[in-house]
Amino acid sequence: MWFIFCRGVLALFSDDDEERVPVCLPELPGVLSVHSQAVKSAVGQLAACIGVTDCFTGVP
Repeated sequence: MWFIFCRGVLALFSDDDEERVPVCLPELPGVLSVHSQAVKSAVGQLAACIGVTDCFTGVP
């Protein structure tokens, strides 16, 4: 679970720089992708709590 969250934070913080996003083998299901609404929402909620939403791209 933490791997999925951390992977989402890195992906949304790095402006789509796929080089910084850890690779998962075998691939995770689409619902756990860094581009999924569930992951974006979780990252956005935490970012909002600490006042850093402007540091992330694609966060609701």
